[in-house]
Amino acid sequence: LVKNGTIFGQAQENAWRKAWGESVIALDPPEHGPPRALLVKALDRMQVGRLDREVIRPACHYMADRIEAAGGGDLVTNYTGLLPLIIICSILDVDASDARWLIDNINKVMDLSNDFEPGMAAAEEIRDYFRAIYSERVANPGKDLISDLIRAEIDGQRLSEAQVLAFCSILLPAGVETTAKQFGHLMTALLRDPEQMALVREDRSLIPAAVDETTR
Repeated sequence: LVKNGTIFGQAQENAWRKAWGESVIALDPPEHGPPRALLVKALDRMQVGRLDREVIRPACHYMADRIEAAGGGDLVTNYTGLLPLIIICSILDVDASDARWLIDNINKVMDLSNDFEPGMAAAEEIRDYFRAIYSERVANPGKDLISDLIRAEIDGQRLSEAQVLAFCSILLPAGVETTAKQFGHLMTALLRDPEQMALVREDRSLIPAAVDETTR
């Protein structure tokens, strides 16, 4: 089966669909369009400026201060790997103390192809976790992204509970994994090149170009 690309690919896709649920990334047009529009509408409500002031900058200063106080530390473990996790927990308004548990289970789901049963069990635990939060936000909506996903409506259409759960489940691996690695590469590159680091420190308008260069 593994040698047959079509059969193996379909089996793997079905496993991912079962693990992540009704995720918009698993849909093709035209089914992809309506839920994507609703997700975009909910995401548009996020106040990035407020997040920057109230979450991102304080978290960056706090982690940098801890590394300095300790006389050093691991860049990924103590800084770049934590920042996206803190931001996403804040956006979803979930307890930051649950973040490590979520990441551990997400890693098991990501390893689904190698270890199927633990991966599927972890996927169900993540869904159960967010299902409880979903029910609480339906009863008591707040200013968080989960509440916005529940409220989002276009032409009388709303996201189903399964779609909201799937989005929340996949946001952490999608946001944490990619951002942590890119941020880590950027910081490593700058720390290894003091001249470039000095340029970015002196002229913060160069930061977008540095991010783009890291992505490239």
